Amino acid sequence: MKKVLMIFAVFALTLGGLSFFQPGQAFAATSGWETHSGVKAKVTTDRSGDYPSSDTYVGVNLQSQYSQKLSYMIFINDGTHFWAERRGSIDAYGSVDRNILISDFLGKGKSGNFTVFVKFFKYNDYDYWYGDWETSSFRVSR
Repeated sequence: MKKVLMIFAVFALTLGGLSFFQPGQAFAATSGWETHSGVKAKVTTDRSGDYPSSDTYVGVNLQSQYSQKLSYMIFINDGTHFWAERRGSIDAYGSVDRNILISDFLGKGKSGNFTVFVKFFKYNDYDYWYGDWETSSFRVSR
């Protein structure tokens, strides 16, 4: 009986410990959920640590909890320059995945720290700006 209880206890502790490690969430560079001018959104990359030189792109996910379709501009920011601009739209309460080629913002044999910087706008009206979202920093080598 003690052996069965011990096995059950180890199993329960193992499952409880694994719940702290959720792939895609625990290690992603993210802005977290932020609200600007009534727009609630989040920007997340596919990683936060070093991107090895074998990688070819930075994966970016935009999520919106806003009741209307939005336009956006995505940039890679090195603290001084904005690189690799991408534009698009995201549906109300939607999600969009974009890949930004590392070669679009980093020369071969170089490395640096970057963030993903996103501006959200009223749909098809880049003069009506809602705000900026920016991820935490991540390192890329090429």
